[in-house]
Amino acid sequence: MRYILGKGDWQTAAQGESRCFLLTNGLGGFCSQTVIGSNARNDHALLISANVAPSERWIMIHRMDEVLYVDGKAYDLSSQSYVNRTQNTEGYRYLNQFELDGLPKWEFMADGVRVIKRLVLPYGTNSLAVSYEVSACPGQHAHLEVTPVYGIHQKYDRPAVWYPVHYEMMAEMDGYCLKANGESLYLKTDAAKMQDSDADGKGIFVADYYYEQDAADGREGFGSGMKLHRLCSEETADSNQWESSLTVIYGTEPEWMRKVCAKKLSHVMDELCEAELARQTELVRKSGLISPAGQQLALSADAYLTERESTNGMSIMAGFPFFGDWGRDTMIAFYGCTVALDNQEAARSILRTFMQYCRRGIMPNLFPEGNQEPMYNTVDASLLFINAAWEYLNHYEDPELESEILTAAEKIVSWYANGTDYNIHMADDGLLVAGNDLWQLTWMDVRFGDILPTPRHGKPVEINAYWYNAVRVLEELMRRNGAQEAVRVDEAEQEAVCADVAEQEAVCADEAEQEAVRADEAEREEVQTDAAETEAVPALTAGWKEMDCAQKADWLAGLAEKIRSSFLTKFSRPDQTLYDVLPEHEETASKEAKLAKEQVRCNQVFALTVAFPVVEQEQALAILAQIRQKLYTPVGLRSLSPDDPQYHPNYGGSQFCRDMAYHQGTVWGYPLGDYYRACLRFALDKKKEAERIRWQLGGIEAAMEEGCLGHLAEIYEGEMPAASKGCFAQAWSVAQVLRVYQEIEEVLR
Repeated sequence: MRYILGKGDWQTAAQGESRCFLLTNGLGGFCSQTVIGSNARNDHALLISANVAPSERWIMIHRMDEVLYVDGKAYDLSSQSYVNRTQNTEGYRYLNQFELDGLPKWEFMADGVRVIKRLVLPYGTNSLAVSYEVSACPGQHAHLEVTPVYGIHQKYDRPAVWYPVHYEMMAEMDGYCLKANGESLYLKTDAAKMQDSDADGKGIFVADYYYEQDAADGREGFGSGMKLHRLCSEETADSNQWESSLTVIYGTEPEWMRKVCAKKLSHVMDELCEAELARQTELVRKSGLISPAGQQLALSADAYLTERESTNGMSIMAGFPFFGDWGRDTMIAFYGCTVALDNQEAARSILRTFMQYCRRGIMPNLFPEGNQEPMYNTVDASLLFINAAWEYLNHYEDPELESEILTAAEKIVSWYANGTDYNIHMADDGLLVAGNDLWQLTWMDVRFGDILPTPRHGKPVEINAYWYNAVRVLEELMRRNGAQEAVRVDEAEQEAVCADVAEQEAVCADEAEQEAVRADEAEREEVQTDAAETEAVPALTAGWKEMDCAQKADWLAGLAEKIRSSFLTKFSRPDQTLYDVLPEHEETASKEAKLAKEQVRCNQVFALTVAFPVVEQEQALAILAQIRQKLYTPVGLRSLSPDDPQYHPNYGGSQFCRDMAYHQGTVWGYPLGDYYRACLRFALDKKKEAERIRWQLGGIEAAMEEGCLGHLAEIYEGEMPAASKGCFAQAWSVAQVLRVYQEIEEVLR
């Protein structure tokens, strides 16, 4: 979609800072600022590189100060707040228009001189290109002075004092190298003049930027940066047609810089922009979506895909600007960020990445920044993996990966049934228990010190819906594998009859080829199992290893029926909606556990959208009616009913206040996708329901014009869900709503 904003959108600095844009590079790095070009939080920056993708992120360039000189008069085009408010710059007063049409573009005008600013984050690289075009009236002497503000520090560092940044000429690339904190940033520019920011060449350290949005969230509301030099364009009176330009290109890899910047930089800028827009056009084409909003969501969904250097594979960033790649979030966003975009390569790689890190049946909840070990405090990531893998296999024919998925799913179900870490185990009734002490294992996992605002230890409703679904998926995989084995045996027998034994021996006699095959298989097995190779996977039942696939499938069918029977008996309320969480031991349950059971939350909707839902249509419609009445908003579902005494209508203030509200009424974007998909799935008249949903999605399209343009936020306030909160761009919010657009277009096509 093309977003165009004008002066009415930044009548004040606060209004201008209420919207931002986001560009990502497929490595975990990104570029994000407000539409008026200011930074309203520490995580706003022109270039945040992922020096180790995606977990080690560095703020390389905070911003650009831009001053236009017209006949000796200075016009500051920059907008930025400072701790000392008298220093605030209000360049938005000269900003006529901001456009986001795949890439951002600004038009400033002062005294008749027009300045067009463009920038691009070349995909797959930690680099940034920025250009300015200055157009003056005949006879005007105008030029632009740009002062980059550098960081070159890790993303979560907050330097408060001066630190040395060195830069030197690189003759072989006709550019410069900036060095600080053990990292390098390369610069090439066609500026007519480059001057040091200060007389001694050491740079100017600015330590008093003020970040309003961080301060409002209870975070550190100040920031800093280093000014080393000023870049100046030519005077317009000295150039043809009263125009001049200035291009600056940055990168962390000197080879990329040498290769790309061998041409005239203005041409390089055009080529980089054209390449990125062509990539985006192809993404939209492959998605098959027709509606402009759906196409925009396809572009936005792709923005969360990232390489993971540690596995040489792919993953999904949970959200920008705060989060890395999380297991639960990845599996929820998986379909919308990969299969919906027909990106099989990324989907395949992501599934293998998480299979590699599976430990004792549990997949990582979080890959931390840096070299820390993954965290495994989640019960649902593994179960959601099984659902995601099943959806992949129903979209793509991939026998090799199906075999790997079968092995992984069997391990997960075996560990969960017999018991693994964090008190995850199957109870006698077949239902799944999870959680103990201070460990929160579901997506409602916030914890403040030793306070658990949403304790859901025991048998959470969505976890048991996922559990039933996982057992059914494993059952189906076993049946498919058994059928494939039968075909393979039959084919082998026919080959044995028809083939010449001597020819077969000759083909197989190539020892080098056999060795290569064995090495490849061993390497793949090592990648898949790693440390888990030594784990003794518990058997699901006596004699499990001796069973063939058909026998295993029959046993799993019996287990699934037991789970389903217990689920419907114990989770169903008299009105056919679902309890949120059952205590592990009902007879000794605490008062708090009994209250948690009765709470009306959005978790029951997830029971309706897995591949194998545990409830039938009549009950599903009752659940959807309750959600519509108690939890529905146009941008998401409330996490708790307003009728509940623990309901928090507002999200904001200190960390404690935010945590207390986080899952206690705050509106979450991603369950809305499940709600609409469930409405469509269980509708009596699918076409009529698709038309209704299409109309209601107008609320989502309005939300895509608020906050981070083209994206959907993590959360919104429960009472008035009008402004983005939390992460301004959240993968699962985008991915789940994208699926809604695809499904209604399929129905209405």
